[in-house]
Amino acid sequence: MNITYTCLTQNLIIHEWYKLSSTELDELTTELINYFNTKEKNKTEQLRKGGETNLIYYVLTNGNGYYIRKDEFSKKFVPVRNEKLAEKWTQRAKASNVLNNALPKNIRGNYRILEVQEEDVVPPKPQEQEVTKPKDEAARAIANESLGDDQLGKWSTGISSMAEFVMDAEQRKDELIQKLSEVDKEITDINHYIEFGKFNAYQGWLAFNMLRHRLKKRRKIKDELQVLQQLGECKITSSMLVDIKNAISELGNRQYVPRVLTALFE
Repeated sequence: MNITYTCLTQNLIIHEWYKLSSTELDELTTELINYFNTKEKNKTEQLRKGGETNLIYYVLTNGNGYYIRKDEFSKKFVPVRNEKLAEKWTQRAKASNVLNNALPKNIRGNYRILEVQEEDVVPPKPQEQEVTKPKDEAARAIANESLGDDQLGKWSTGISSMAEFVMDAEQRKDELIQKLSEVDKEITDINHYIEFGKFNAYQGWLAFNMLRHRLKKRRKIKDELQVLQQLGECKITSSMLVDIKNAISELGNRQYVPRVLTALFE
């Protein structure tokens, strides 16, 4: 039954499709599919012969970044999350056939046919092709190699924190020395108070607690001083750390003084 699209549609209208037998309806449907396939094929060939750069192909997508691709091993159509890996059909009817018959039923309703325009890439002439030598590949790889994280900023931040810590330790040490001197004088006063005083039981108990409290306070100060003195034996001072931080900061402000070719740096 060789008929054009117009004839086919007229046939459907004249005979009222619902009155046709299943065999006649199948024949008309086959003719319609063949017509569209031939038309699509002719359109693609005309585009190529006419020098058109925009070619049309069809893919199946769910609109959320997933596409359909034919697995090379299982030969089944499976979803992939990469448009470049999507299966491409030059005829819409073939894409429709896969959508309606080849996709699993549980995902079939989520996918639709998407028309895509792609530039037809014309391969360059052999004499115009760029020849990449192994040496060039190595040079490109070295040029694009990552320089790694900027560790100078990390060191500068760490040294700043360390400088503040050491400075606090130095100030705290001076404060503790002053406090130790004061509590020693208080203990001396209490000892003389006990030596020359006369007390009843309650007054003696108060004098004992005064002395005991000051002795505990003195021990606490001496323990903290011992830790700070051991830190000081490391010979790390706040001025040294500030000098190191300033040296790191100056690295970004370095200037080269030319030896001969001064014009290059003017």
